[in-house]
Amino acid sequence: PGGQSIGWSNIEDKGWTEMRHSLDSLKSSTLVQFRIAYGSEGTYNGNKGFAFDNIWIGEREKVVLLEHFTNSSDTFSRNADDILRDIISSFRKDVISLQYHTSFPGSDALNGDNPVIPESRVFYYGIQSVPYTLLDGGNINGHRFDYYLRDIDKRDIMLQSLRDPYLRLNIQTDYGVSYVDIEADIEALTSIPLSELTLHVVILEKEITGIEGENGEERYRDVVKALVPDQAGTYIYKSWQPGDHETLYYTWKYEKVYDVSQLRVVAFIQDENTKEVYQSAIDKYGIVSTVTDKPVIIGEHMFDIIPNPAIDYFMIRFKYPLKTGSYMTITSMDGRVIRNDIIEAGIRVHIIDTKSFTHGIYVINVISDNQMLGAKRILINCRQ
Repeated sequence: PGGQSIGWSNIEDKGWTEMRHSLDSLKSSTLVQFRIAYGSEGTYNGNKGFAFDNIWIGEREKVVLLEHFTNSSDTFSRNADDILRDIISSFRKDVISLQYHTSFPGSDALNGDNPVIPESRVFYYGIQSVPYTLLDGGNINGHRFDYYLRDIDKRDIMLQSLRDPYLRLNIQTDYGVSYVDIEADIEALTSIPLSELTLHVVILEKEITGIEGENGEERYRDVVKALVPDQAGTYIYKSWQPGDHETLYYTWKYEKVYDVSQLRVVAFIQDENTKEVYQSAIDKYGIVSTVTDKPVIIGEHMFDIIPNPAIDYFMIRFKYPLKTGSYMTITSMDGRVIRNDIIEAGIRVHIIDTKSFTHGIYVINVISDNQMLGAKRILINCRQ
């Protein structure tokens, strides 16, 4: 009807049919009119008409979890990683990605950091080859993607995000010098019968660079570093009524981290019988530095800090040579300015000696022409 290529059709319904549709394309619009187009071939008579009821417009709450199994020695995995990256870039609050680097079909340096973690999830799901992606636990065939018979696409994520979650999940974190404290709060949104649920808390690095895989990859995203408190997660066996709460607390000590500013904490709740993931959450989409007058979102790619953690020195490596002179400050987490430097125009790499620094986390701010180029955190360790 009306020249529309997408719609819904049927001859006769015995009850109400619920339909959902994304309205993301209308978010910036201030004046919107909805029309309902109806048409008939006239080949069926005797129906009593049609009706629409209970129209609701609002923000969706479901966060989709993608568990992706990959390997940096495998060309097919690299292609799948590219597909996944392009899809995730189209969504912000609707999807969380976890990427497990396996020990097969070849060697993978990121797997070597903690091989037990990906092995446990490979065994849990029965994964036999990579690349492979599971959407919300892959409890139905349409939520499993092997990139041979089927690739994941944006529509898969959008359709899943339109579902109502059973639970609300909130993650609060406090990053210390060498550890992170985690608080996970679960709230039931609907009645759930007596069930075997597991809360998994995941530590990941949003981006790792400087390691080249045999397949040519040099930039890795959403790399899983640890499962807290362990691979089994926290078992929750109970029934739920709307409004029921459960709060759990964890602590994880930094281990085999390439860049502490890239750390994120993810949590998800999974049904142990069906493997369906009910809800997911991430602690933040960017670290906010509070040591300047205005909050600064950390994680911009104007420069990198290498190595991180640092012992004797670290380098500020800019993406492009500086066009003008810049001002750098190093600030402790309690707001004290530890060091100021002027970085001259044309510089690509600026080296900082840290032998006189005390052990702790510091914030690096770089300003050029009164514009903040970025702010990053660095962990400085002292030699014993």
